[in-house]
Amino acid sequence: MAPSPAAAGGWPPGLPLGTERLILRPFRESDFADVHEYASDPEVTRHLRWGPNGPAETRSFLRLVIAQTRAPGTSLYDLAVVERASSRVRGGLSLLERAPGLVEIGYCFARPVWGLGYATEAVGSAVRFAAVRFAGADLFALVASGNPASERVLLRAGFAPALDASPYAAWMTGVCSTARVFRQRCRPPA
Repeated sequence: MAPSPAAAGGWPPGLPLGTERLILRPFRESDFADVHEYASDPEVTRHLRWGPNGPAETRSFLRLVIAQTRAPGTSLYDLAVVERASSRVRGGLSLLERAPGLVEIGYCFARPVWGLGYATEAVGSAVRFAAVRFAGADLFALVASGNPASERVLLRAGFAPALDASPYAAWMTGVCSTARVFRQRCRPPA
């Protein structure tokens, strides 16, 4: 499934990713309507460090992540989570190397697909990608207080609560200032 970078319009090797119901691929400008639907929703962005977005912020986000994800040697992967059945972007997932050997994963999904298991599928696919791209790295997620659904997603994907949050303190700002940290080691496939 992984096209070469040239075939994918400059996408990094290993993208797009897929599951039975989802495709994870770099964002496109044509994703605006779907992205803005969830990015402008106050309930979707309640536990996030950004949003809700206005139209200009959503357009700016798309321009930025399209350029960053296609940059040679990138350590940021902001991916659209596309529902195969409808071809609609139903959420976003990011992997960002915060420091050598320290990779943050984050995600959000449109309300109409909450409870369908899409987040679990997407995170699982991203963890497999991270195991190859960031082998041996510490993969972590910050979960804002009051977001048990996100905690369940991470536990199903093999994450565990971090016993010591201090290595992640630099990124625990805003709604994440009192976040719980979940982590796992990126292990290359056997």
